[in-house]
Amino acid sequence: MTQIPQYKVTIWESIAVLIGAIALLGVGTLGLTMKFIANAQRPQQADAIANNIIKYNIPNAQSVLGLNFVGARVALITNSAEQPDIQLLAARMKGVQEGEKRRIERFLDTVSLGDAGDFKVTRERIEPKEFCGETVLVTIGEGRAKQVASRSNISVTYRATVTLNADRYIISLLTTGQDAREKAERVFDSLQCQQ
Repeated sequence: MTQIPQYKVTIWESIAVLIGAIALLGVGTLGLTMKFIANAQRPQQADAIANNIIKYNIPNAQSVLGLNFVGARVALITNSAEQPDIQLLAARMKGVQEGEKRRIERFLDTVSLGDAGDFKVTRERIEPKEFCGETVLVTIGEGRAKQVASRSNISVTYRATVTLNADRYIISLLTTGQDAREKAERVFDSLQCQQ
């Protein structure tokens, strides 16, 4: 019978193994993050996710971003590629546990459409409106957005949430321009949750 010699691992070998493991984790995480971002910005992927969440009537609609994570789907839809004056952020949480729902809702609350530094809500009200076949309280904000240093545009935001068959739908809508109120009303009235 041969005896296996005892080998003592030096501190430098341990450090080298630890550094190698950290580097491997870092490269793997970076690769996954890049793949996640690339997939989120693919128009076909974003469009599929948006259509799974909600139907909408936005002229020249373009799905810009689509994310699937922890039982939630999030999509950003705009009406044009450059300087959109209609932006819709829609989310659907399907079968998510209560703790996860709160985390996702907090994340969605921090997401603001437009540049928060260039938009100031001057008037906010809550109105009962129909959203996906249910009457819900909708937060409507009005203000001004500076898009060019010399002129201001009217901006309107709508925020609403509804629960249908254990699925939670959340939308945040931002419209800008002289006809922002009409655009916001028209787009909001067109929204239909996909079940």
